[in-house]
Amino acid sequence: MLKFVVLGVLFLAGAIAGIATWKLGSSSEFAALRVAQSEIARTAHTQNVQIFYGSTSATGSSSTWVRASVMTYSRPADADKLANTIAAIVLRDIPLARSRSSIFITITDGYDVVFASAWKTQSWSFTPAEWQARIRSFAPSPPRT
Repeated sequence: MLKFVVLGVLFLAGAIAGIATWKLGSSSEFAALRVAQSEIARTAHTQNVQIFYGSTSATGSSSTWVRASVMTYSRPADADKLANTIAAIVLRDIPLARSRSSIFITITDGYDVVFASAWKTQSWSFTPAEWQARIRSFAPSPPRT
């Protein structure tokens, strides 16, 4: 009899987890994160992309942030340009990113084989307004006529 109770509890827990996952997957915030993740993966030529957001509180102050992390096995030709492109995607595709205190971008590149590994990580952290200024300064100038 006990095994049927345990099976029933496990079945109920699985059903609740499935419903919660389905609800979360259909929320607009989660959908925005998925769209941004897919676009960043395409741009950085990797499937190793993480995007998450949260807040940090300390005595008397708090900050909110969005973090996008990319891991690739090939070094980007211009890491600053890739960071700006990732930030532009985050700002475009994740509406709540524009109201956060900071946007963090981390790019890690390297290799890991059986007997050796080497990784290089670069990180950038700016406010949404500072990212927008950086993105504008990196944008190519229109051709002169």
